[in-house]
Amino acid sequence: MNAREDGVYITYHNGADTVIKKLGSVLYAGFLTPTSYNQNGPGNANFDLKPLLSNYASLTTANMCIEATYFKGFEARVNNLSIQGGTGYTYTYDATTGMLTVSGIGTVNYSYKSRPEKIKLVVLQDDIA
Repeated sequence: MNAREDGVYITYHNGADTVIKKLGSVLYAGFLTPTSYNQNGPGNANFDLKPLLSNYASLTTANMCIEATYFKGFEARVNNLSIQGGTGYTYTYDATTGMLTVSGIGTVNYSYKSRPEKIKLVVLQDDIA
């Protein structure tokens, strides 16, 4: 994804061709910190999008691009696991409540519960895909 003055673009491959597609209007772009946490499962952080987006009920994850790079472990020894260190994450969005949930799991020598402390979020008018 590439942000330019005239919009946001994605680049992907269609067979041997490289395609650049201009995406729709940016509804939100910025950093978010969680509004709540859940230690169950892999460790979840919840981000309330209702106060940020008046059209939160019409959005899906297809409108969102998320990057989570700083994770906090539920044990002090696992703070700041990085994506390069094997940390991964998944996310879901509940359009009824406007709640985005990002779940992280870190792997060093074994899996740690971890939660994202901050995410970069871009929400677009059109689907990203």
